[in-house]
Amino acid sequence: MKIKNEIDKLTELTLLNYKDSFVSGDSQSDIKVSYYFNRNNGLFYSKVFFTSNTQGPPQHVHGGAISAVLDETMGGAAWMNGYPVVTTHLSINFIKSIKLNNELFVEAWIDKLDKKKVFMKSRMIDENNVTYAESDGIFRILSLHILKKMGNLPENYFEKIESELQIKFKS
Repeated sequence: MKIKNEIDKLTELTLLNYKDSFVSGDSQSDIKVSYYFNRNNGLFYSKVFFTSNTQGPPQHVHGGAISAVLDETMGGAAWMNGYPVVTTHLSINFIKSIKLNNELFVEAWIDKLDKKKVFMKSRMIDENNVTYAESDGIFRILSLHILKKMGNLPENYFEKIESELQIKFKS
Protein backbone atom coordinates (compact mmCIF):
# COMPACT_ATOMS: atom_id res chain seq x y z
CA MET A 1 0.00 0.00 0.00
CA LYS A 2 1.18 3.52 -0.70
CA ILE A 3 2.28 5.41 2.38
CA LYS A 4 0.07 8.43 1.63
CA ASN A 5 -3.01 6.17 1.70
CA GLU A 6 -1.87 4.66 5.02
CA ILE A 7 -1.33 8.11 6.58
CA ASP A 8 -4.68 9.40 5.28
CA LYS A 9 -6.42 6.75 7.45
CA LEU A 10 -4.72 8.04 10.62
CA THR A 11 -5.34 11.07 12.83
CA GLU A 12 -2.63 13.74 13.04
CA LEU A 13 -0.92 13.86 16.44
CA THR A 14 -0.30 17.00 18.44
CA LEU A 15 2.80 17.76 20.47
CA LEU A 16 0.64 18.50 23.53
CA ASN A 17 2.00 21.95 24.31
CA TYR A 18 5.63 21.01 23.66
CA LYS A 19 6.37 23.69 21.11
CA ASP A 20 10.17 24.01 21.37
CA SER A 21 11.29 21.20 19.05
CA PHE A 22 13.98 22.24 16.57
CA VAL A 23 12.31 20.17 13.85
CA SER A 24 8.61 20.74 14.46
CA GLY A 25 8.26 23.48 17.07
CA ASP A 26 6.35 26.72 16.74
CA SER A 27 9.44 28.67 15.65
CA GLN A 28 10.14 26.25 12.80
CA SER A 29 8.68 27.43 9.50
CA ASP A 30 11.24 25.99 7.09
CA ILE A 31 10.36 22.34 7.67
CA LYS A 32 6.65 21.62 7.88
CA VAL A 33 6.04 18.31 9.66
CA SER A 34 2.96 16.46 10.84
CA TYR A 35 2.97 13.15 12.73
CA TYR A 36 0.79 10.04 12.68
CA PHE A 37 0.80 6.77 14.61
CA ASN A 38 -0.70 3.39 13.77
CA ARG A 39 -1.55 1.74 17.09
CA ASN A 40 -2.22 -1.61 15.40
CA ASN A 41 1.34 -2.16 14.15
CA GLY A 42 3.41 0.44 16.07
CA LEU A 43 4.49 2.28 12.92
CA PHE A 44 5.04 6.03 13.24
CA TYR A 45 4.84 8.38 10.26
CA SER A 46 5.81 11.91 9.35
CA LYS A 47 4.49 13.96 6.49
CA VAL A 48 7.17 16.53 5.69
CA PHE A 49 7.51 19.51 3.37
CA PHE A 50 10.93 21.13 2.95
CA THR A 51 10.73 24.82 1.96
CA SER A 52 13.36 26.69 -0.04
CA ASN A 53 15.04 27.74 3.24
CA THR A 54 16.26 24.15 3.73
CA GLN A 55 18.47 24.32 0.65
CA GLY A 56 21.85 22.61 0.61
CA PRO A 57 22.89 21.83 -2.96
CA PRO A 58 21.20 24.12 -5.50
CA GLN A 59 17.42 23.53 -5.49
CA HIS A 60 17.76 20.50 -3.20
CA VAL A 61 17.28 19.85 0.53
CA HIS A 62 20.28 20.01 2.87
CA GLY A 63 21.28 16.66 4.35
CA GLY A 64 21.13 18.11 7.86
CA ALA A 65 17.44 18.96 7.42
CA ILE A 66 16.75 15.43 6.19
CA SER A 67 18.71 13.95 9.10
CA ALA A 68 16.83 16.04 11.66
CA VAL A 69 13.45 14.83 10.39
CA LEU A 70 14.56 11.19 10.32
CA ASP A 71 15.94 11.50 13.86
CA GLU A 72 12.79 13.10 15.26
CA THR A 73 10.54 10.59 13.52
CA MET A 74 12.45 7.63 14.92
CA GLY A 75 12.38 9.22 18.36
CA GLY A 76 8.65 9.82 18.00
CA ALA A 77 8.13 6.17 17.09
CA ALA A 78 9.94 5.08 20.25
CA TRP A 79 7.95 7.53 22.42
CA MET A 80 4.59 6.50 20.93
CA ASN A 81 5.46 2.87 21.58
CA GLY A 82 6.04 3.75 25.25
CA TYR A 83 9.80 4.32 25.37
CA PRO A 84 10.91 7.85 26.38
CA VAL A 85 14.27 8.16 24.64
CA VAL A 86 17.10 10.39 23.47
CA THR A 87 19.33 9.72 20.48
CA THR A 88 22.77 8.22 21.10
CA HIS A 89 23.66 7.12 17.56
CA LEU A 90 22.26 8.15 14.18
CA SER A 91 23.24 6.79 10.77
CA ILE A 92 21.80 8.09 7.50
CA ASN A 93 22.04 6.62 4.01
CA PHE A 94 21.21 9.32 1.44
CA ILE A 95 19.93 7.50 -1.64
CA LYS A 96 18.43 10.24 -3.86
CA SER A 97 18.60 14.02 -3.68
CA ILE A 98 15.36 15.68 -2.60
CA LYS A 99 14.12 18.69 -4.54
CA LEU A 100 12.91 21.67 -2.55
CA ASN A 101 9.20 22.33 -2.02
CA ASN A 102 8.32 18.66 -2.15
CA GLU A 103 6.11 16.59 0.14
CA LEU A 104 7.68 13.40 1.43
CA PHE A 105 6.87 10.81 4.07
CA VAL A 106 8.86 9.05 6.77
CA GLU A 107 8.01 5.65 8.17
CA ALA A 108 9.75 4.64 11.42
CA TRP A 109 9.66 1.46 13.49
CA ILE A 110 11.34 -0.36 16.34
CA ASP A 111 13.86 -2.85 15.01
CA LYS A 112 14.82 -4.36 18.38
CA LEU A 113 15.00 -3.63 22.09
CA ASP A 114 17.36 -4.29 24.93
CA LYS A 115 17.20 -3.25 28.59
CA LYS A 116 18.29 0.36 28.13
CA LYS A 117 18.19 0.92 24.36
CA VAL A 118 15.73 1.00 21.50
CA PHE A 119 17.13 0.27 18.03
CA MET A 120 15.15 2.15 15.39
CA LYS A 121 14.90 2.23 11.60
CA SER A 122 13.22 4.63 9.20
CA ARG A 123 12.94 5.53 5.57
CA MET A 124 11.98 8.71 3.74
CA ILE A 125 9.89 8.08 0.64
CA ASP A 126 7.64 9.88 -1.81
CA GLU A 127 3.99 9.07 -2.48
CA ASN A 128 5.05 6.40 -5.00
CA ASN A 129 7.20 4.65 -2.35
CA VAL A 130 10.48 5.74 -3.98
CA THR A 131 13.12 5.80 -1.23
CA TYR A 132 15.22 8.97 -0.79
CA ALA A 133 16.93 8.22 2.53
CA GLU A 134 17.14 5.46 5.11
CA SER A 135 18.29 5.70 8.69
CA ASP A 136 18.91 3.68 11.76
CA GLY A 137 19.51 4.86 15.26
CA ILE A 138 20.17 3.78 18.79
CA PHE A 139 18.08 5.57 21.38
CA ARG A 140 18.70 5.43 25.12
CA ILE A 141 15.65 4.91 27.30
CA LEU A 142 15.44 7.54 30.05
CA SER A 143 13.32 7.57 33.16
CA LEU A 144 10.59 10.17 33.28
CA HIS A 145 12.27 11.52 36.42
CA ILE A 146 15.44 12.35 34.47
CA LEU A 147 13.48 13.86 31.58
CA LYS A 148 11.53 16.07 33.98
CA LYS A 149 14.79 17.32 35.50
CA MET A 150 15.98 18.37 32.04
CA GLY A 151 13.30 21.09 32.19
CA ASN A 152 11.45 23.19 29.64
CA LEU A 153 8.34 20.98 29.62
CA PRO A 154 4.80 22.04 30.48
CA GLU A 155 3.48 20.96 33.88
CA ASN A 156 2.19 17.36 33.95
CA TYR A 157 3.49 16.85 30.41
CA PHE A 158 4.06 13.10 30.64
CA GLU A 159 0.77 12.49 32.39
CA LYS A 160 -1.02 14.41 29.62
CA ILE A 161 0.79 12.40 26.94
CA GLU A 162 -0.18 9.11 28.56
CA SER A 163 -3.79 10.22 28.95
CA GLU A 164 -4.42 12.01 25.66
CA LEU A 165 -2.37 9.71 23.41
CA GLN A 166 -3.36 6.56 25.30
CA ILE A 167 0.16 5.25 25.83
CA LYS A 168 1.93 3.94 28.91
CA PHE A 169 5.63 4.67 29.33
CA LYS A 170 7.84 1.68 30.06
CA SER A 171 10.81 3.52 31.58
